[in-house]
Amino acid sequence: MKNTSFDTVPPCCDIPRPASLPTDERRVLEALIPCVGKARAIGKRELTYAAGMLREGTGAPNEKRARDAIYRLIVDHGVPVCLSTSATNGGYFLPGNRAEIEAARDTIQSYVHHHQQRLEAYDRALREQDRDLFGNRN
Repeated sequence: MKNTSFDTVPPCCDIPRPASLPTDERRVLEALIPCVGKARAIGKRELTYAAGMLREGTGAPNEKRARDAIYRLIVDHGVPVCLSTSATNGGYFLPGNRAEIEAARDTIQSYVHHHQQRLEAYDRALREQDRDLFGNRN
């Protein structure tokens, strides 16, 4: 039986209580309460089922809805939901300590850096295409 008590959340997670959150965010957060620490990460599909976020009619998991709720927990409510991309124990979790928050931040920073490089490459390609298309009009 999973422990869903907010008493188990470590002090580094100053999180709002479920009653103060919109329904989707509350359901995701309640599903994450037993998942404190990277070693207890929960996969996206399992989290979606645990939060009861299923598509009407089919009962299939609505993973986008769960991801959107996670985004709002982090950005709008300041809940440090972390993501591990480890092949052996990947998934979402609440941090058990400061180092886990820092690792999650570093992962996002790496994504930002790589996406920035891609944006710059696209910009270069567009500039080159503009020169080819419009630069030779004599």
